[in-house]
Amino acid sequence: MYEIIERQLELADGEVVTALDVLGLGVTLTHHVKNPADAGAPGTVFVDSMQQWFTSVWKHLAQ
Repeated sequence: MYEIIERQLELADGEVVTALDVLGLGVTLTHHVKNPADAGAPGTVFVDSMQQWFTSVWKHLAQ
């Protein structure tokens, strides 16, 4: 998961806004495989939980 920070950005018209920025550059990547035949496999559990987390964050941040 990427760290999210809040920072000030200056727009082209000079207006300064507060934005949420995802710090993905340089993050450690992981590899997990979802196995549809094994719902209890560690990779399947991890992928499913991360998909649920992402959906919940996306839903709330998009508002």
